[in-house]
Amino acid sequence: MAKSRMLRLLIFLTLVLPLSSCSRQKVDSPEEARQAAAPRKDSTAGADNASCLEAAQKALGPKAEVLKCGHLGGGDYLETVAATRIPYLKDDKHGIPISKLVVLRRGIPQWVTELKVENEITNPSGYVGIDFIDDSTPVSHYRVDLSPAFWGSRGADEFTIVLTYMTQSGNVDEEELPIAIGWNRAVGRFQEIAPNGEEFVPEVKVPKHIHSRSNIP
Repeated sequence: MAKSRMLRLLIFLTLVLPLSSCSRQKVDSPEEARQAAAPRKDSTAGADNASCLEAAQKALGPKAEVLKCGHLGGGDYLETVAATRIPYLKDDKHGIPISKLVVLRRGIPQWVTELKVENEITNPSGYVGIDFIDDSTPVSHYRVDLSPAFWGSRGADEFTIVLTYMTQSGNVDEEELPIAIGWNRAVGRFQEIAPNGEEFVPEVKVPKHIHSRSNIP
């Protein structure tokens, strides 16, 4: 009998005590378990933002500001909208006052300029949003809005850049219509969007120049 009781005690210690120890371990709640299983995006987003800022400053200088960083054209590549602000003007309903702007795409081995705003608006294939260049006008400045409520049939969920011309005094140029720009998947580049929001306007490769500076006294 003594041997039998000793055997049962050994079985008890072997089977029951480990189970008791396990029952005291912390059990994650469903929310904690979901968070633990979710991919960590913070580090990726931080790396992307740092990469966007580095590209912006390389393109526009140390005062460049990143206005947007992400997958803007709907592709898998990282893009950024960066600009040089006009420091003496405040943001208003027409957007941020800028003297220069670029849209950059991260390629291999370097970033590629998809759109450039410096006096005129250009993409790698030509001039955007103009029919001709008036050489007698002073340098163009713009206000940029990256989150318009709509442009024709385009909703706020479709990435759209709206550029509004400014006068040298900082007021909106009422004689010039705003220009909307978006990614045209059919041709693989940023182009002007027609007012209806449904069509893209091809760029002008070699615009005509009027009021040439050489003819200005």
